[in-house]
Amino acid sequence: MRKRRADRNRDTADGRTDRYGTKPGPGSDESNEPGPPRRQVSVPHVVARDTRPDLTGLLGRTVLEARVQQICREWGLTSASGTALSRTYRAHGSGVELAADARGTVTTIFLHFHGDDGFGDFDGEIPGGGGTVPRRAHLWSALGRPWESVDPFLGDYGPSDTWLFPHFVLNARYTHDADHLQRITLTRPQRPQAA
Repeated sequence: MRKRRADRNRDTADGRTDRYGTKPGPGSDESNEPGPPRRQVSVPHVVARDTRPDLTGLLGRTVLEARVQQICREWGLTSASGTALSRTYRAHGSGVELAADARGTVTTIFLHFHGDDGFGDFDGEIPGGGGTVPRRAHLWSALGRPWESVDPFLGDYGPSDTWLFPHFVLNARYTHDADHLQRITLTRPQRPQAA
């Protein structure tokens, strides 16, 4: 025969036996009244969408335009030469670099990752809907199959992928592990030359 545990049945304040223990309520130590707020459950950190303007809109525009200068300020881009008209504009903390021709027209935009050329990691959204994850597999899933892929087996550079968009070309160069982004180069599409 089984023995009953002594603490299995408890006597309540009014002398009744309660086999399930005391219940919260007015006659117990616990109360049904609202008490102090319970500890908040932690929610995963959600990254806010980047509100800075898209950098691809700078391609083909002159750095002397007021709108271009405003975008440069929002990204923290400053002239490398210290003058108003320069061939290079850099934001080391944001991981962005612009190249312009002699007339000040933006020809190329570089987005740096993993300490490339002394820049911090690019801290915005990858253009074309590439998201914010600087990995090759993520770019392929976000942007689709690239127009061109180059996987060199020797040399100083890792592989690269190129996507064509209506108003810009995105070239992604990866580190030697062929997975992490090293640099994205944005240029205008090449127009056919008249014969």
